[in-house]
Amino acid sequence: MSSDSEEKSWRTVYYKNASGKVPVREFIEEQDAKTQERIRADLGRLRRFGTALGFPYVRKLEGREFWELRTRVGGEV
Repeated sequence: MSSDSEEKSWRTVYYKNASGKVPVREFIEEQDAKTQERIRADLGRLRRFGTALGFPYVRKLEGREFWELRTRVGGEV
């Protein structure tokens, strides 16, 4: 029996293209240390709370079953 209070187990899975590159991970690694820290903190929040984290951290893409993680960097989301 499951309940609404039961925690889901979330994990981060990065897309890997046909040549074996992982574009999102590469993008994160190209950022300065402060930005990387913010992105990793938001990924941690997402793993902990899932999409219940809500806006402004996550947003469902309109008409799709995809969500975006939104990290605030330099005053922007």
